[in-house]
Amino acid sequence: MKDFCIESTSTRITRSIALGFGTIVVIVTTLTLVFLHQLNELSRNTKQIVNINGVKTELIYQLRDAIRLRALSLQIMAGTNDYFLRDEEKQRFYSYATRYRLGRIKLDQMAMNAEEKKLHVKLVALTRKVQPYNRRAVALLTSNESKMKVNKAVNRAKEGQFKLLEYLDQLRIVQNNLSQIAIVNTKNSLSRSISIAVICIFLGILIAYIAYRKVSGYVNKNTIFLHNKNKELEYAYHKAEEATKVKSSFLANMSHEIRTPLNGMLGMLQLLNDTNMDAHQQQYISTASSSADILLALINDILDLSKIEAGKLSLEKTTFDIESIIESCCTFHALSAQDNGVELACELHKSIPRYLLGDPVRVQQIISNLISNAVKFTKQGSIKVSVKLEDTNSEHVKLAFSVEDTGIGIPIKAQQDLFKVFTQADNSVTRKYGGTGLGLTICRQLVRMMYGELEVFSVPGEGTCFSFSLELGVSEKNNGVDAVELCHSKALIVGSRELSTNISLAYLEEAGVTCERVHGELINCDQAFIDSLQSYDYLIVDIPSIFDESKVADCLKTVDASMDGQIIILCDIKSKQFEEMVKRSDSTIKKVLKPVHKQELYQSLVKCVTTDVERERIEKEEENKFESEVYTVLLVEDNFVNQMVTQSILDKFGHKTFVANDGKEAVEFYEQQKFDIILMDCQMPVMDGFTATKKIREIEACSNTFTPIIALTANVNKEDQARCIEAGMNDFLAKPFKLEVLKEKLDCIHKLSKAS
Repeated sequence: MKDFCIESTSTRITRSIALGFGTIVVIVTTLTLVFLHQLNELSRNTKQIVNINGVKTELIYQLRDAIRLRALSLQIMAGTNDYFLRDEEKQRFYSYATRYRLGRIKLDQMAMNAEEKKLHVKLVALTRKVQPYNRRAVALLTSNESKMKVNKAVNRAKEGQFKLLEYLDQLRIVQNNLSQIAIVNTKNSLSRSISIAVICIFLGILIAYIAYRKVSGYVNKNTIFLHNKNKELEYAYHKAEEATKVKSSFLANMSHEIRTPLNGMLGMLQLLNDTNMDAHQQQYISTASSSADILLALINDILDLSKIEAGKLSLEKTTFDIESIIESCCTFHALSAQDNGVELACELHKSIPRYLLGDPVRVQQIISNLISNAVKFTKQGSIKVSVKLEDTNSEHVKLAFSVEDTGIGIPIKAQQDLFKVFTQADNSVTRKYGGTGLGLTICRQLVRMMYGELEVFSVPGEGTCFSFSLELGVSEKNNGVDAVELCHSKALIVGSRELSTNISLAYLEEAGVTCERVHGELINCDQAFIDSLQSYDYLIVDIPSIFDESKVADCLKTVDASMDGQIIILCDIKSKQFEEMVKRSDSTIKKVLKPVHKQELYQSLVKCVTTDVERERIEKEEENKFESEVYTVLLVEDNFVNQMVTQSILDKFGHKTFVANDGKEAVEFYEQQKFDIILMDCQMPVMDGFTATKKIREIEACSNTFTPIIALTANVNKEDQARCIEAGMNDFLAKPFKLEVLKEKLDCIHKLSKAS
């Protein structure tokens, strides 16, 4: 009985201990779970403050800074008359706009409550509303509008900026309130956590110690990892900086080394073009010159991509011949297209001003790249380059450009990535057709810089059309060619190719020629047909590339012997069938190569009716077109070919030229003789052009004299131009250069020196 009682007491004690221990375990477990829950709540509140509200607040401040800087840019542009400072500030303005847009995109991607969403929707709507005001203000600031109108636009744009700041401030206040709420919740969670920790501190000390050891180990491990990563990133950053400097230096040197021989080649072609040649030789020289020009533009692709990536690409604004730009691009690619049996034609619609203001190199670069792609992917059918007039006023025109082909087309999926760097339609196309994938990327960026958008429409298996619109200035230079000599004349056009024949027909009607058309080929010349030709002043025959030219030649001989009017044949560049017929002194046949150039077609018709006296007058004008005042010029150039080219051009102008091989010789020449103008190369052995210019200016300071110096260099960056001006040079001429540009520079700089 006693044993039973002892056993019973022991059992009760055991049960009590077990129950107490179990209770403690349950309590500790419950407290631990509650404690962990409070820690989780604390962590969530902290995350709300740091990772969400803090990031949003930071983005809001970034947006405010971007808006404030944009308003400041507007104020600076409005307060200065310096064109270059205004242009530089405009670029900053657009960079701030990009910063604002990127910040807003990040803000869009973050989670928001109802109040935040409401303010954000208002912010987005207001952004879209004030954007046109910003664009209009910048456009007016860079135009010749009245100050009142400009100030009104600027003030309106600034009002929009201030309203955006108000919405951002409201959004920031909301974030601060949310942060305060999160802080209060954090404090409450912390208080509860401390209370629970006090209750179970003894039981949790071991667990805390273990957790501390684990956390410390984890933190130490991550600290070491982050430290090593920071070192790696710092090393990679320095390497990237070095690589960028090396890349820039390499590209600059490459540009210089390529432009130097290219200057010699272009110069020789220009000199050769002014010798006595027949029309075909002039066409060949013109094509070679166009090829060299486009080669120069293609060489710039790599430099352009580098400048685009760095945000340093700028546009020129000079007078250029839009007809010449478009037609030279077509001529350059015509032979490749004709080899494929593809008809390449360019159509310049009526009323387009011939001389415009803009960047001719960039316009030519865009058109040439699009034509090159069309030729590459078109094996049958045609390629049409078209320029239409969309809108015009006294100062600007808006032109719509398009390059349409009947090639293989582009799949819809591939069109989405078509303008990405190094991207082409697909790998098979890359292997079959080649290409770097840079062209379209650069083209789109250039079009956007001219406030246009390059678009593509393509149907696989049917063809592709690239189109864009550009707004260009109208030059004061005389537009068009006087076509009065073609009025009241009558022409018969024979041809089966709809594209080229229709374009030629439109050109002639634009010049006042009454035209009739016969569909088909000139292979049957019976007496009735020959008799019918007597009522026409011109017979124009469009000969397709795939046709048997010998049949047409036989018929033309018959017509040539009987027709009183003139015969114009339109044929491919590689066509040789009609050479002897055209060269005969008694022949009335003239040859115009396709794609047909508008002014060349006009001139071929004008020459047919030009009298001997008029022809002599035209030839005399051609001989005297480079006549100008005679200067004594010092040419400082170390490259023999460029010496020969530049000296030949100066001799052609009638100037007296002295040649120095380096800067040291130039200084010695200058000390011995007075010169009207100095043409100074920049990179030379012994003494470079910058040092030579500084020494000449030092001599002039003592003698109270002044000689204008024009820099001749193959480096075309703005930094290089600024360095030339800083050294004391008065103007800048990039290699390769045109004869007309050199003549204009010489005359302009000499007039300025006389005026000063």
